[in-house]
Amino acid sequence: MAQTHEELETSIHLAKMVKQLIKENKALQKEVEILKAQQSQLKDNQSIDAFSRKLEELYEINHLVANVLLKNSAIQK
Repeated sequence: MAQTHEELETSIHLAKMVKQLIKENKALQKEVEILKAQQSQLKDNQSIDAFSRKLEELYEINHLVANVLLKNSAIQK
């Protein structure tokens, strides 16, 4: 089945378009990987921030308990 010149040109054009789309898809896949890594880092940072806030709360509680113990010790003397 012989193709006309126009059909060949169309096929070549479509092949070039497919090649370009594959190239763009690979670039987008790289961007997705970068975004996934950034998202993972963001989640890690949020976890660290939450942990840090808990440590600050525990420090404040510890400070309050220490003050109560000091006052209690002073009262007992």
